[in-house]
Amino acid sequence: MLLLLSCAEPQNIPPELQTSTYADGATIEIPTVGLDVEVTADDPDGDPLLFSWTIDGVGLDSEEQPGASSTTSICTLYGAYLDGSTLALLISDRVDAIGLSWPLVYVGD
Repeated sequence: MLLLLSCAEPQNIPPELQTSTYADGATIEIPTVGLDVEVTADDPDGDPLLFSWTIDGVGLDSEEQPGASSTTSICTLYGAYLDGSTLALLISDRVDAIGLSWPLVYVGD
């Protein structure tokens, strides 16, 4: 009797974006009082998600969230110095990732 076993790695399913305060690529206008950018994602495999926020490639915050039906991450933006910058978010399950980015414009009051 011959028994064949497959040793293939299970296929990873990448994270999925559920909701975002701003559509990918939309310009975010920052008032004097600041604002929050909120993104919700999930991982169909239940893998922990890593949310990595950057402005012009400089890391702001990274947080790992356990797998769940949905996970939310929030980035709070303040200040005129952000005018002309780009906010980016990478959501990763450490195998696959999805990325979002938004140009920033300071509008003041």
